[in-house]
Amino acid sequence: MKSEIASIADVTCSVIKALDIFYVLKGAKEAARVFASPGMQELVKSNGLFYETSDFKVMLRNDASRCFSDSGVRNMEKGESVLYIARSGEKALEAKEAEDRNDNNKLGEILGYPECCRSFFSENIEKSKSSDLTVQSWKNSSSFYAGINTSMRCFDACLISHFPCSFGCEDSRLIADRNKKVIGASDATLLNSIEAALKGIVIYSEGIGVYKIRKYVAGNGIIEYTPEDIEPSCINDFYSLLKKGRIVILGRNRFLIGGVEVNDAHTFMAEFL
Repeated sequence: MKSEIASIADVTCSVIKALDIFYVLKGAKEAARVFASPGMQELVKSNGLFYETSDFKVMLRNDASRCFSDSGVRNMEKGESVLYIARSGEKALEAKEAEDRNDNNKLGEILGYPECCRSFFSENIEKSKSSDLTVQSWKNSSSFYAGINTSMRCFDACLISHFPCSFGCEDSRLIADRNKKVIGASDATLLNSIEAALKGIVIYSEGIGVYKIRKYVAGNGIIEYTPEDIEPSCINDFYSLLKKGRIVILGRNRFLIGGVEVNDAHTFMAEFL
């Protein structure tokens, strides 16, 4: 028998979207903001939730290296609508009106994001060329908790709905741990799958791809693994270098892959535990 989350995902065609709705359904958060997909409005109503639809649509820009959209342009006629889903009609409308005013802080508050992460988003989103702040989260990080790893969204795996101010953010960690309990009570198998996806070494490179190394041996600044343990978002020359099975760490953001040095402001490697 399918879990509630799996049934929702049949409509949303995305586990991440399904979880956002599920958190609201179970009272773990007051509201969610998701891009609409066919049948989603009916799904929301049939579960006793409320929604508002954005007056605008978003033309999403897909990053082929990650099979994921990290930015979009508002358009009144073409694109995807945004649904603001909540346990009350008033809260759904409040979320919609906050975005209409471009009030990111208020919208984030309604969606249950920590204050530190709301400030982080507001400070960085105007400077970013996309709505993806994963690299900025890494730059602020000295520890890497797998529960708040947002770099695996392109693999449809994530436990939180916001960009953490750092991958060690304690407030975000509390949200992730709460969400794990909510998911586990419905679908323990799915929770195990998500947790496994979020743990391990991640190499994240804007415009190049996301590469997860599941199993590896690390020591003395060297990481070794087999090609079979790489999960790539994109098959390209970078992936071919990774398949050589050896990474030499030269510094915080400098490393050798297949003898080629990587030192780029838009690329990072991190071990999520």
